[in-house]
Amino acid sequence: NNLPTQATVIAKVDSFLASANITGATVTVTRPVVVTTGLVQTSYTEVRVQKAFQVIPFPGPFASLNVTLQGRALMREETSE
Repeated sequence: NNLPTQATVIAKVDSFLASANITGATVTVTRPVVVTTGLVQTSYTEVRVQKAFQVIPFPGPFASLNVTLQGRALMREETSE
């Protein structure tokens, strides 16, 4: 079997986000991310999700606050035959 394409990974993440009513997120897939442990090199796929979020402030001198929420997953690349 082959690894899923970048487009397939993004579509799956977008579907998961949509099920939670999260829209407008940026999904980035990076591969391979090579991690060396001793003499062993292992390839990973990194998936990063970023979403702008506006904090609703208390009334008064506080200005609205915009932050970017983000999550990151690093998954070992494996295939089965």
